[in-house]
Amino acid sequence: MENPKQIEIKLSKFKLTLLLIGSIAFTIYGAWTMLGVPKGNHSILSNPVLQYAICVLCVVFFGFLSYFYLKKLRDTSPGLIISSEGITDNSSGVSGGFIPWSDVEDITEFKVYRQKFVCIGVKNPQDYIDKQTSELKRKAMQLNQTTYGAAISINANGLECNHERLKSLLKQKFSEFKKKA
Repeated sequence: MENPKQIEIKLSKFKLTLLLIGSIAFTIYGAWTMLGVPKGNHSILSNPVLQYAICVLCVVFFGFLSYFYLKKLRDTSPGLIISSEGITDNSSGVSGGFIPWSDVEDITEFKVYRQKFVCIGVKNPQDYIDKQTSELKRKAMQLNQTTYGAAISINANGLECNHERLKSLLKQKFSEFKKKA
């Protein structure tokens, strides 16, 4: 039986499928361009070494995203669980895992281009960074901590929830915890 005090937000298979298709398309485009870089009149991109480097980065970055989205499509766990004890984050490739409310200092948001993220500021972010199983994930969380002041960031792109609802639920549950404490 599901806990009535717990909110589970599923991973959105539809959104993840669209993200997978997009990342595969960019991976293929980067590889195709790398094999025969189309000539253009772009002054910045007229250097073939720079063009090749951009193509390699495109293939690596979007190839990694393709792998991540494919892995998440097979994941049957909820993307996010919000309970009276805390948050269990399984929403991305760089998920925070279980975050007790007692570790949370604040909940903010930041925007990168048109993408919005909910930031979970915790008392000891290094603990969450150290829990990551790969060096790449640790570096990503460290970059989030340095750049945005929070190692843990949650994006609603792969969830059956929009950003405003996600932010509202997290702030509401955090507020409830603070009132009880």
